[in-house]
Amino acid sequence: MKQTSKYYSIIDTLPETPYRKEILFRLEGDDQIQVEYGREMIIDYMDVFRMLTVTAEVERRRYMGYTQVNGILELIPVFRTCGYRFDPRIVDMYEVVAAIKDIEQAVGDSRDIAKVEFNSPIIEMPIAFGDPQIRESVERYIRDLKPQGSVDIDLVYGDSLTYVSNYVGTSREEWKEKFFSTEWFCWVMGFLVGVICAMPLDRRCFLRTAKMNPPRVWTCRSAVALGGQDLTWYPVAAPGGYHLIGRTSPVIDLEQKHPSFKEDVALFHTQDRIKWYEVSPDELLRIERLVDSGSSEYIYKKTPGRFSVGEWLEFERKHKDEIDKWLKQVNEYAAKAPIP
Repeated sequence: MKQTSKYYSIIDTLPETPYRKEILFRLEGDDQIQVEYGREMIIDYMDVFRMLTVTAEVERRRYMGYTQVNGILELIPVFRTCGYRFDPRIVDMYEVVAAIKDIEQAVGDSRDIAKVEFNSPIIEMPIAFGDPQIRESVERYIRDLKPQGSVDIDLVYGDSLTYVSNYVGTSREEWKEKFFSTEWFCWVMGFLVGVICAMPLDRRCFLRTAKMNPPRVWTCRSAVALGGQDLTWYPVAAPGGYHLIGRTSPVIDLEQKHPSFKEDVALFHTQDRIKWYEVSPDELLRIERLVDSGSSEYIYKKTPGRFSVGEWLEFERKHKDEIDKWLKQVNEYAAKAPIP
């Protein structure tokens, strides 16, 4: 399907089938194609698993020297889309689309994705609630941007955990219980080095919230935050609009002094899984100092493993009623929640 207008971004499609959403190919400037899964603006776990499968095959073909993917410079997977940056001096955009279409068709449909397994180690991460640096981020926000106060800030605790728990109809402690009860799958990496967006694999622990309005101009390093349904952290002090819930230990080491960063400056990559455990703010500060100094007294626990899409789908089927009940509650409370 050729472009019909210079204002029409969709340059090709793969039609919907009973086992696969429509796949849209959009032009993004002179040197990038965006592949979009379906037209509905929702985040579907199976789309994520499909995108990771497709991008892995693109990378494999690039590594093997396939001329079909010659000229593709960078892959940018995000929530329900993937960007493909290419060199227009080497390859035409329609050749890029043809190459990606071939790979999309080669990986199959949802029945094939259900058979996929990913290399997926589990990394255990500390988190502290009531952290003084989180409180400082909140107090700066109120002082500089919302001196009249804000519905999403709890000045007693100095965080947004009360707001995000009310958003899904739980208490703070019930929210924490769900947070700790699931593994978090790292599905998107971007924004800054070491930044990961993660989602709960057990959807009985699905969490969501609004975003801050306006966003903060400063957030402390290693803040853990929730925005929409995405859990992430701030590897360095930075602006941001996700709601602050706690703080964790360093996730990047640009000098690679610490043994846990020997292979990469970033601790996490897509397809990794996170298992959180709670520590006190004082203990977190001790861990942070050990990691920053390169001391082997604290080593991140990383357990090799694989993630099976088929096993996840079976878990979903087994707990469907509980998942549906919880998601219904989340939607009902989210609809009534005050917007910042």
